[in-house]
Amino acid sequence: MREVVREQVIVDRPDEVAWNHLAALERWPTWAGHIRRMDPTPPGALTASTSVILFMRRGPRTTMTVTEYEPPRRWVWEGRSLRTVTRFEHRFERLGDASTRIWFLAWMGGPFARLGGWWFGRMMKRYLAIALPKLKAEIEESTG
Repeated sequence: MREVVREQVIVDRPDEVAWNHLAALERWPTWAGHIRRMDPTPPGALTASTSVILFMRRGPRTTMTVTEYEPPRRWVWEGRSLRTVTRFEHRFERLGDASTRIWFLAWMGGPFARLGGWWFGRMMKRYLAIALPKLKAEIEESTG
C-alpha cells in the first residue's frame, strides 16, 4: 500500500472527547463539506462492526468497513473500488491532559494506486485543509 494522505490537527480537548466527536458519524458533514451524508450500519456511533456508506458531494458513493478498532486511540476502515483498496486511519494522540493530536492517514493499494493515489491524495489534502479547522472549532466548542 502507498501512503497518500498524512494530515493532523491539534484540539484543546482530551482524547476521549475528540474520539466521541469523530465517532458520531452523522456529524461529519457539519465539518467535512466534501461529505454529503454518512449512513452507518448499525446506526449511531462508530463500533468495531460499523460499515458506512459515504455519499460524497462530488464523486461516487463508497462503502467503508471498520477493520481495526481501539478506542480512544485509533480506528481503521477500508473501502474497495475499481480493484483499488483505500485504507483510512484516524489516530488520537494524547498531548497532556487536555489536548489531542488527531491524525488523518490514508493508503491506497491495487493496480490504480500509483496514479489514483496521487490524484486522491491531492484532493484529500485540499478537502482537509478546509475541514480540519472546522473540526477543531466544533470539538473545542463542544461541552464534552
